[in-house]
Amino acid sequence: MSETVSKNDLITFAGPIFDLILRLKASIVAPSNDLRPKVVGLLDDFEKRAERYKFNHKIVSVSKFALASFVDETILTNNFPLRSEWERNPLQLEYFGEQLAGNKFFGKLESMLRQIDVTQDAVEIYYYCMLLGFKGRYGVYEQENCSP
Repeated sequence: MSETVSKNDLITFAGPIFDLILRLKASIVAPSNDLRPKVVGLLDDFEKRAERYKFNHKIVSVSKFALASFVDETILTNNFPLRSEWERNPLQLEYFGEQLAGNKFFGKLESMLRQIDVTQDAVEIYYYCMLLGFKGRYGVYEQENCSP
C-alpha cells in the first residue's frame, strides 16, 4: 500500500486525530465507551507511522503530547457522559504521567520555537491544535474573565 504524504508528514499522520477531535466538537460523533481505545489506537498509529518515516523520537513524543492534550481538552470541556471518567485518567496522565498539559503545552511550544530549525514539524502540530481550538491555560483564563 502506497502512502501519500504532505510536506509535513506529521500533519498527515495526525489527520485522523484532528478529524476525530473536530467531529467530537461538532457533535457529529458522540463519545462512547469505545472512544478511549479508538483514540489510543490513533495515537499509537501516529507514533508508529512517524517512526517508520524516521522522525526523531523527541519530535514524535512532543507532538503526541500536543495531540493527547487536545483530545483531553475536547473531552473535558464538553458535557460528554464520560467526562468524569476521563477526568480521572486523562491521556496526558496515561502517556506522560502528568495532568498539567494546559500549561506545559505552551512551555513546550516556547522551547521548540527557540530551535525551530529542528522542531518545525512538531511546532506545526501545535499550530494546528491551536488553530482548531486548543486553548489550554488560556481557556481557563478566558472562562474566569467572562464570569459575571
